[in-house]
Amino acid sequence: MPRTATLVLLIALTPFSDAHAAKRRVPQDFASIQAAINVAAAGDVVEIAEGTYAESLVIALKNDLTVRACAGDQVVVDGGGLTAVADVESCTGLVIECLRFRNASSVGLVLSQCEDVTIRDCRVEQVGAGIVFENSQACRVQHCRLKNLGGDGILVLNCDSCLLDENTIQDGAAEGISLAGNGNTVEHNRIRDVAGDGVRLATPSTDTLVVDNRIEAVSDGIRAEQVTANNTILDNVIRETQLNGVELALLATGYVVDGNVVHAAGDSGLLLEGSDSLASRNRLKKSQQVGITVEAAATGLEIVLNKVTGTVFDGIDLRGSGNALVKNVAKKSGGFDLHINGVPGLNVLVANTFSSVGVTP
Repeated sequence: MPRTATLVLLIALTPFSDAHAAKRRVPQDFASIQAAINVAAAGDVVEIAEGTYAESLVIALKNDLTVRACAGDQVVVDGGGLTAVADVESCTGLVIECLRFRNASSVGLVLSQCEDVTIRDCRVEQVGAGIVFENSQACRVQHCRLKNLGGDGILVLNCDSCLLDENTIQDGAAEGISLAGNGNTVEHNRIRDVAGDGVRLATPSTDTLVVDNRIEAVSDGIRAEQVTANNTILDNVIRETQLNGVELALLATGYVVDGNVVHAAGDSGLLLEGSDSLASRNRLKKSQQVGITVEAAATGLEIVLNKVTGTVFDGIDLRGSGNALVKNVAKKSGGFDLHINGVPGLNVLVANTFSSVGVTP
């Protein structure tokens, strides 16, 4: 190929947006973050130097924009007590990273009608709710710290395929994480000292994975509300809850609750009121009431290979019918290792290890 033709071909293959991407520097080129965002185009980077910026940001209809602190700089965006520190609407491919958001009456960051938005390595504090997603999909919150909150840490409403990964949430007045939607993932987060539940799967939540989180000093560790289905709660460590370690509410169905460790739950380690679910390989230690409670409405549960030790009252309190208990171990219970509340024989018991069994018709 002639040299001239080769050059023309390379130019033709160069993406137009990359050639025109710009770095918008604050405050060198723009006096405020908002001014830089207003003129930014697809592919641009708004880069912010160290300092505190008294702004309530609006980021709307932006695609493939990055808003970040300069490397190593501490950048604080102070909302001045207004409703939100940042309001993000109808954005795609937006990245917000390495910023601190504080001082808002309602919410730190609120995102609506967004797709493929990433919030990474940020801090949110002294706000109502920390981060709120509404009607969005494929968004991510990663490596963020949220504290001193008047509401939920992260609230996900009617969102699909979102990822909440390796965040720390503490000192909150409501839930650590509350989400409703389809196909979301909550993994490797640390949640402690919140007044509500550590993780709440709200109605309707389906096909959601809650895995390898560390949860301590909350109300319920992980709570699945009514009319939620086909979610997986896997390999979480939950300590010192006020109420239950894991709770499946009435009409929660199709769950897998596997490999979790619950230590010193204030009520039950597992409270099972739903149906057609699997609870397996969980370890329940030193529950202040009962290790596993199977409520009267529960049916179609497979309770397999769980280990319950050192409960204040019963190891397993069995009230429902049509359930199967297979190869579970309960020991050192303050009451019975297995307490059947109801007519014996309504459930299948196979190869369990219990030192004491009580029946209350």
